[in-house]
Amino acid sequence: MILDHSEGCSPCIQQGSICRSISSANPDITYIDLSSGTDEPDASEGFAAYDPNGGVHYVPLTIVVTKVQSPSGGTVIGWHAWEGVIDESSLQSWIADAKSHYSENS
Repeated sequence: MILDHSEGCSPCIQQGSICRSISSANPDITYIDLSSGTDEPDASEGFAAYDPNGGVHYVPLTIVVTKVQSPSGGTVIGWHAWEGVIDESSLQSWIADAKSHYSENS
């Protein structure tokens, strides 16, 4: 799970709290906290990967990444992503979905 956010942004603070709560309840997932607008190049790269065509981006950006089966039979990376605050229930659903796909493809 990746959270790309800005410091001091009210929605970002709310989303950070949700992500930390889920992360602490799921020790089997990796949580990456990226602060945009800093010297963290990974934060900008996160947006570029999310939307390779550019465009306007809004924080917070929350991403859940896992391995999934491709239609051609190989394993590829799949993700759920949301710009803005996503509620804990929806994010928990994404985590469950990612875990299911991961266990099917490991």
